[in-house]
Amino acid sequence: MRGIGPGRLDSPTPCTEYDVRGVLNHLILWTGHRGVLAARKEPIEGPADDHDFTVDPGWAENYAVRSGATAEAWTDPAAWEGQTGMSGAGQMPAPFVGGILFVEWIFHGWDLAVATGQKPNLDDDLQKAIFDRVSGMVETARKYKVFGPEVRVPTSAAPFDRALGLAGRDPDWTP
Repeated sequence: MRGIGPGRLDSPTPCTEYDVRGVLNHLILWTGHRGVLAARKEPIEGPADDHDFTVDPGWAENYAVRSGATAEAWTDPAAWEGQTGMSGAGQMPAPFVGGILFVEWIFHGWDLAVATGQKPNLDDDLQKAIFDRVSGMVETARKYKVFGPEVRVPTSAAPFDRALGLAGRDPDWTP
């Protein structure tokens, strides 16, 4: 996020329903605000889906702090137990919600990087972890329209590229 200049906010992204500003706002809302509340199983409050965080001074630094708080909250084993939610739409198993947050961070980070000319760098362990998580949740995620239809990727491709394909993203996307 820190590498995204204001001139890139209207650029397209691989997440076809959002431009860069839309992905930023979505990611900030879910992983920077609601994610910590979900980990703590607290009522969802704060900004709505239509809030534009990119007009706030220091939005990238503010997100770094909030995102760190969300990550920290999910290190508590209790976060992964029972049911939790991230909207008023109801509760889901906490491991599913935690998994969605992990995928949100990685995939939307990738969306933002490739849309703004940055190069994402995922080590082998992270690539395997994201592939394993996506593989285990793909059917449920499609049911809830979190993932799109699969994009075919060769089985010889890197685990991250295969994960992107499973989630409905084209690993070769360019603006």
